[in-house]
Amino acid sequence: MEAQQEEKFLTIQETERVISYIHNPAHLVQVLLLVDAGLRVTEAIGLQWSDIDVRKKLVRVRSLKKRGKETYRLLPMSERLFAAVARLVEKKGRSGKYLFPGNGNDRPVTRASVNKWMRQLSDEHPDVPHLHPHRFRHTFATNLRANGAELADIRDLLGHEKLQTSTIYAHADRDRLRGLIEASTPRPTRWARLHRALRSTLFPATQARINLPAMLIPDLVGRDEEARRIQQLISNKVSVILVGPTGIGKSFLLESLSYPGKVLEIDDVSDFKKSIASALIHLLGSREAVAELLYKTTDADAVRAKVSKESLPSLCKLLTDCCDRKEYVLLINDIDRITPTVVKALEQLKDHFVIVTSARRIPLDKSSFLWNFEKIELTPLSRPDSLRLLHRLTADLAMNGTEWIQNKIWDTSAGNPRMITELAERIRQEPVIDSYVVDTICNEYLGRQTQEIDASPFLLLLFGGLIILKYVGRESGEDGLTFIGSAIMALLLFARYFVRGSKRKNL
Repeated sequence: MEAQQEEKFLTIQETERVISYIHNPAHLVQVLLLVDAGLRVTEAIGLQWSDIDVRKKLVRVRSLKKRGKETYRLLPMSERLFAAVARLVEKKGRSGKYLFPGNGNDRPVTRASVNKWMRQLSDEHPDVPHLHPHRFRHTFATNLRANGAELADIRDLLGHEKLQTSTIYAHADRDRLRGLIEASTPRPTRWARLHRALRSTLFPATQARINLPAMLIPDLVGRDEEARRIQQLISNKVSVILVGPTGIGKSFLLESLSYPGKVLEIDDVSDFKKSIASALIHLLGSREAVAELLYKTTDADAVRAKVSKESLPSLCKLLTDCCDRKEYVLLINDIDRITPTVVKALEQLKDHFVIVTSARRIPLDKSSFLWNFEKIELTPLSRPDSLRLLHRLTADLAMNGTEWIQNKIWDTSAGNPRMITELAERIRQEPVIDSYVVDTICNEYLGRQTQEIDASPFLLLLFGGLIILKYVGRESGEDGLTFIGSAIMALLLFARYFVRGSKRKNL
């Protein structure tokens, strides 16, 4: 009975045979997303064009399994998947926001339509086994395992939930994952390589290229010195806080770093107790002896129930007891909304973990846990770095009046990396890019309103008007006008000291 049970994965030969029978470019991309990237069918059909990073050949996959907040994973694209996406754009263009639009382009195709064409393909070709989407996904995992991938890497690529919640996870080396994916895809035979070399010599083909208003992920431009400094501090087991205004690149810089050793990540401090509980569950899951010692059980559900009843100070104490000093980097993406309770918790953790975090500013009355931190302040990019970033984001676009456009975007963004990236994404939407179009986009860009307004000219005009008022009052003999002018002038002269003293002190 077991011998007759149908295999749940395809061999490399069967996979190649199936791919050779697919002539619809959209169907080919769907299959390769399943068999070369391991997506669930619902994840694949729900992909949007903004989820394709054509510069780094990454696919952003939104999680369908986690409630309460949107999470996603970034997966490397195999070379044949990237080429298939390029052919899809070439053959069918880009209509709507979905890779695979359904009726009306406002919704993606359904799972039923994918199952239907796969079933038809199986019926038309007797040498093809019964096909269904999960079989391709299972084939992806099987090929990875057969090529030596660790179970933890396979789990990350497939997007399986871990014991901890979505606010806590370990980082995987994406370059290594790309290598595993390429190793798991079929390698051509010697004859196939010779045939390809002759064909490319006799009939050279253009490289696969996708020109899309896609998800732009800017390179780390103008932050080399800060990145090296942070890497050195982390290697020396020194905690770090990045400080800078909105859009300055704090989160992007943290994501770009390579963290030695083990990392626990917390998205923010809005529910710090839950995040610390998740971290503790994660550690106990890999340290059964500790879980047995603390709670007299290693059952995951029982441990989770007991942990949920602990207070935040107790959770912090247990977390420090579960690992060695400075064994983990505690990465907290944002502490802008920090509360006094979280401050006390971080004071418990700061000497046991290497903490890396960021904030726009921290009030001095909430900065006691930061005394042994190294502060790295991010400032706007210089003009050369701003133009270099803009060039990398728009190098593939045809623009009329490039120099004027670059100057306009620089003036609008004032060196803010987020503004530069958003303006680059916006102009990519335009079929024709010239100075008039960019001028309109920049003038209507709402991000400009976040920049501080220089009130000096208005104050100078007011001050000059008061001098005139005082002079007219003196010449006309109106003592009232002279007194009013003198009083307001004195108030303006000393107003800055009152304002400065009334401001909340920040780190």
